[in-house]
Parts: sequence; C-alpha cells; structure tokens
Amino acid sequence: MLNINTGLSVSSLNRLQTRDLNETEIYDFADILKQADEGTNSSKAFLKSLTADELQLVKKANSLASTINVDSLSAEGAQNLLSQPDGSDLVDLNNDGIVEIGESRSIHFPPVNAPLHIKTAWNKATEGMDWAEKASMELTLHSMVYGSNINGSGTKNALPPQEQWNKTNIDALSEYANSNLKFRVNLEGWTNYNKQLREVYDSFFTSILEHNTNASLVQNTTASSSDLSLFKE
Repeated sequence: MLNINTGLSVSSLNRLQTRDLNETEIYDFADILKQADEGTNSSKAFLKSLTADELQLVKKANSLASTINVDSLSAEGAQNLLSQPDGSDLVDLNNDGIVEIGESRSIHFPPVNAPLHIKTAWNKATEGMDWAEKASMELTLHSMVYGSNINGSGTKNALPPQEQWNKTNIDALSEYANSNLKFRVNLEGWTNYNKQLREVYDSFFTSILEHNTNASLVQNTTASSSDLSLFKE
C-alpha cells in the first residue's frame, strides 16, 4: 500500500498506477514534484536540471508518446508536466481554453481558469455521460466561448476569467447556447443529441443562476448586518 505522504492525491496515485508506474517510480515522481514546488527556478529551468532518467519518468507519469524536448516547450507546457496527475492544478497561462502538457494540447471545458462553481455546475450537468458524450459537449461549449480552433488558437479573443464568468457574460452564453440549439432543432428536429444538449444547458445554466442568486443573498445579508451595526450603541 502506497504511503499517502507522497503529497499526491488519491486520484493522482490511481492515475499513476493506471499508467503502469510502480511504487518506486511513484515515490520518485512525487519527489520531483516536491522539488519543483519548493524550488525558485522556472519550470523549464527545473526540467533542464533533471537527468535523462528523471525526464523519462516525467514522460511516463504524464503518459506522453514523445521524448520531452525541454527547449521546445512553452512555459505552460513545462509547468503542467510538473502538476498533479489528476489535473487539479493545471494552468492555462494564456487563457485560451486549451491546456498544454509538454507539447500536447487539449481542450478543457470548463477551462481550468474558471471558478469552482462553474466546474461544479458542469460536472452536475454532464454526470453519467460516457467519455465520448462528455467530450462532444465540452467541444460544443468551448467553441461558443473561444470560437473555432484554427492553427492552435481560438477565433475569439478570450476574456479574463473574472469577466468571462460574470453574470453578464454567463447570460450572453446562455442566450447564445439556446439560440444555437433552436437553430439545430429547426434544421434537424429533436434528435437525441439535441435533447441531450437541452438537458445539459438547462442543468448547467440553472445551477450557475442558483449559485449567483445564493451568493447575492449572502452578500446582501452581510451588507445589511453591517448597516445595522451602525445603529448599535
């Protein structure tokens, strides 16, 4: 049984075992992550300081197909090689909704920079879907936020996360999503996929609305309490 003092989450440990890392390799990879976290060098500089065997272990832990060429990595790609395998601390430094891990690139929706309540709402909306269904939904919503992906970048300028997920832009995204669904239905009818889209949109945007409403109530209650304190002796 692996010692939980590796600093890795249970999900990360499970993923590393799925990637055929033995116990020694898991401990060694955990130590690499600890050194990277405690160091002061950039991720690229840290990766350059590793031995060939250590780089091979980083490759295996990230399930990469190609040998790691540190010089060709972006700052984002380098940093994500040194993240938890469960993906909990991935970064999207250029905020384009595409995460670089080494030289690989993958679409993430919600993007890793989104607030937790957005991710929670999405997980709830897509709960029970198989991998292919969920990936299709993620691609659909990603394209609405970032546009089509051409030559490695979106066709829309990404908004800062605090703007992208504020009420104004969530309302705009909801309107766009439902308008797009209406267009699909007029063209194709109520196919199984369009029915699934409707369920996902209803759950996703309703959950966000409920969160925003509750957050607003808490904020207003706190403000009211603060106002009342002015009248206390």
